[in-house]
Amino acid sequence: MTSRIPARAWLRPALLVIGGLLVAAILLGMRLWWGGAAVAVAALFMGYWTSPIRGGQHVPFGLAMSRRADDHAIILWAPGDPLSARLQTAIRGERPDVTWVNVYQDADADAFVIAHGGHAALPLVVIGDEIVRRTTMGRYLDARAAAAESGTSVGADRARAKQALAPEPWGAPRTRDDAAATEASTSASHSVAEPRSPAEAASEARPATAPRSPAMPAAQGGAERPAGPSTPVDLEADRDALLPDDSGN
Repeated sequence: MTSRIPARAWLRPALLVIGGLLVAAILLGMRLWWGGAAVAVAALFMGYWTSPIRGGQHVPFGLAMSRRADDHAIILWAPGDPLSARLQTAIRGERPDVTWVNVYQDADADAFVIAHGGHAALPLVVIGDEIVRRTTMGRYLDARAAAAESGTSVGADRARAKQALAPEPWGAPRTRDDAAATEASTSASHSVAEPRSPAEAASEARPATAPRSPAMPAAQGGAERPAGPSTPVDLEADRDALLPDDSGN
């Protein structure tokens, strides 16, 4: 579906044709047949080349926008626009990373241009999320470089996010902090006492009794008797010695 071509788009080609034909008529009046014919042909060619009727490279706007990416340029241009002609001269031939859209042959493309500055913004270049108006070759190259750098940083961020969300192997820390935390938890687990049986716990809870020293005195008596073999005690002799003598002695 073609768009409505503005009247000013015909102004430049009309002036070229009229001016060229006037010069050709003057040359023919001077009987410079070859010169007049050459000027007339050149005027007609330039009028066609700069007019909206020239098709040029064109891809439907919907298909072009489906290729929108950081490494792909979508150039909306119009025949007869000087900047569009210069950009086409600089970017020659068909390239897989460039898509051209003639706004005069696509109503959706024309509406997009009007929403982003009108026909005065042509050529309009779309690279990823970037939209460049009145694009020269220098601005085109700058936009491509900026989009490539942005795409690289975004790709790195996505890779880091994907790595962070990916399940890690058992026991493999992902960062130095995680490694330190893992080492600390391992040390703490080793420092915890192993479980003991009830018998072992009871034996450890029982108060320890210190052995008595041989020189330590007895609790109820005086000095402890020296160690040695026991001597039999003669109770009768002791009793006779303690009782008084009846004879008066």
